[in-house]
Amino acid sequence: MTSPLGGIALTTDLLANASKACPIPVLQTLLGLAALGLEVAAGLQGANQGAQLLARHVGEVALSVTSALDALHDSLPPEVEGSLSHLLSVVRAINDVLQRTSTLGRVQKILQRTTLAVEVKSLRQDLDAAMQTFRLSIILSTSRYLQREETRTKESSERVLKMLESVPPLTATWDLLPPAPHYLFGRDTELGLVTSCLCQRAEQGASLVLLGLGGVGKTSLVLAALHDVRLAQAYSSRRLFISCESAWDASGIVGALASALRLAGDSLRMRVLHALSEAPTLLVLDNLETPWEPKLSRTPVEQLLAAISNLPGMALIVTMRGAERPQGVQWTSPHIPVLQPFDRPAALQTVQHEAPNVSDDELASASLGELLDHLADHPLAVRIIGRLMNHESTDELLQRWKTEGTTLINEGGGDNKSSSLDISIRLSLDSSRMRSHPDTRSLLATLSLFPGGIPDSADGLVFLQPTLPRLLQHISVLKQASLVYINSAQRLSILPPIREYALRHLEPSNSSL
Repeated sequence: MTSPLGGIALTTDLLANASKACPIPVLQTLLGLAALGLEVAAGLQGANQGAQLLARHVGEVALSVTSALDALHDSLPPEVEGSLSHLLSVVRAINDVLQRTSTLGRVQKILQRTTLAVEVKSLRQDLDAAMQTFRLSIILSTSRYLQREETRTKESSERVLKMLESVPPLTATWDLLPPAPHYLFGRDTELGLVTSCLCQRAEQGASLVLLGLGGVGKTSLVLAALHDVRLAQAYSSRRLFISCESAWDASGIVGALASALRLAGDSLRMRVLHALSEAPTLLVLDNLETPWEPKLSRTPVEQLLAAISNLPGMALIVTMRGAERPQGVQWTSPHIPVLQPFDRPAALQTVQHEAPNVSDDELASASLGELLDHLADHPLAVRIIGRLMNHESTDELLQRWKTEGTTLINEGGGDNKSSSLDISIRLSLDSSRMRSHPDTRSLLATLSLFPGGIPDSADGLVFLQPTLPRLLQHISVLKQASLVYINSAQRLSILPPIREYALRHLEPSNSSL
């Protein structure tokens, strides 16, 4: 093994040069303590080679930290100052051991060799842990700084991360993944886009968002991707699925992540980001619209997304109702198209899977075709209708639809969005975005009076203008919520199930009537 003394001399010179150029007092203190430790270590004899190596490592850490902060920006954010304070306390403890060892006689050093080796090993672990905390504080401050100076600071943060030592793999057990969907019809193209992108970018990471109307199958698609054989091989146990339905803000997302990662205690955000950064990770944040939609929580949620997406090797998939992507994240191109309802073959495959005993004649019947037309091949509605067909004929279901409308699409009296089309639609209508623009509900009711839609042009919309001020803004809100869309004839349209719900439950403005 090469003697550490040559390395100590070189590191001492580097520390002296760095201290002269460093304007930040706390870093000058760190560099000075590191130099003092090296000076003491240089006088130790060969029996204390472990202590000499530790002192040299302290010097290298001090140089790395100084270089990292110089590459980032001049002022130190609070989280970085806190991690530096902890690092200084560890370095002082190391220097105390080095100083005490230097006062021992030759015989005492030999007798205490084993004790010293154990102490040096423990201090090395403390130093590594302090560096992990510092590294995470840099990631955190960088992600925040990116919100103000994205391009310049992103380049700096990349340089910083390359300078810092890698962290040992996470040893905690993560939550098990939800099972893959039993079937997934009509989504081969979208699934291929997701899995191919993540496989091709396994090393550098990716950020994808799946958008679409509620109940269109976003969650099923990402679960199928999580269980893809290639992605299972690439990410192994570091695949994580987080439902954000009960998270009302950024702290709720952090709490859900901490729970899945088996983390508890203080500084949860920092510890979560630390755990996610330890190795390439595939993370799904499902139903992110719940914490993202409210205006007060939108910016903090976007800042958290930016911090997560900038972690090394992070493959992030977000699912959201609507058609708008959160800001602050460099979403990987090309974007995954907004998820649409089934085509008719996929709808029929779903019905056949849910009602395996239904005859071919009934699958090909005009009544089922008309019913699927009313449902616009909406995946949630098609799945529930398929299950109802185990007990009722398509003729009976069609008549019930004409009488009951969307309330028919309810599985076993379900009271959640996965078993009730009414509830799924109502969730979109009751979103924070829609509540902040109350007139959008009456606009949706007015548009529902036109089964063929209206021209998406100034001439086509002009008759609505006296009815609703800021008409174009309200139409934009409806588009962002995926409650209306532009059809192939360039007409502003509503999917039949949503139109049916609006006709029964919403009221157009009196002036439009």
